[in-house]
Amino acid sequence: MIPNQWYAILPSKAVKTNQIVGVKRLNLELSLFRNNKGEIGCVVDQCTHRGAALSKGKVKGDCIQCPFHGLEFDQTGRCAFIPANGKSSTLDISRYNVKHYPVRENNDIIFFWYGQPERVTDELPFMRTWTLPTLIVKLKIIGIPTIPAASKTNWMLSICLLCIIIPLEEETKPLSTAQRLSLCPAVLSQALTMKQM
Repeated sequence: MIPNQWYAILPSKAVKTNQIVGVKRLNLELSLFRNNKGEIGCVVDQCTHRGAALSKGKVKGDCIQCPFHGLEFDQTGRCAFIPANGKSSTLDISRYNVKHYPVRENNDIIFFWYGQPERVTDELPFMRTWTLPTLIVKLKIIGIPTIPAASKTNWMLSICLLCIIIPLEEETKPLSTAQRLSLCPAVLSQALTMKQM
């Protein structure tokens, strides 16, 4: 994959409040979770203590909790609590921090930053202010038959088609191959096949 890009990895509704979803994306095992405030976090799916899969744990407050010894990690991967140490412990537990990945949501899609954390950009690829009705209008304008909105797979495919076939009107320069590939790598081959028809 091309580093330092945003990649669409899941629909937003796949990660419900106070739940954890374990996925493999971009050859990485990830745990995505949504705290009780609705904020989403993404950490590597492995506890730093004994290597347990964090995706098998639970969400506790603002943290993801390891199913083995109960270590808790916030959205930044910081180890916030170790039950064996007790609540009043003042020990430095930063050595137990887990790797976290920046994630953002836009138009019901979760985007994952694949690359150096210091190079994270605020702008997500191609998705400035689009809604499903806007997407359908844009597809109709360029002559792509729209697919029922109820089909989430086809909706993602439509987004891919739109991003591969035409650059957005707001862009001042042509889209690079890297930008076009970054939106929906999972369905890119289907989109390219349909483009050639």
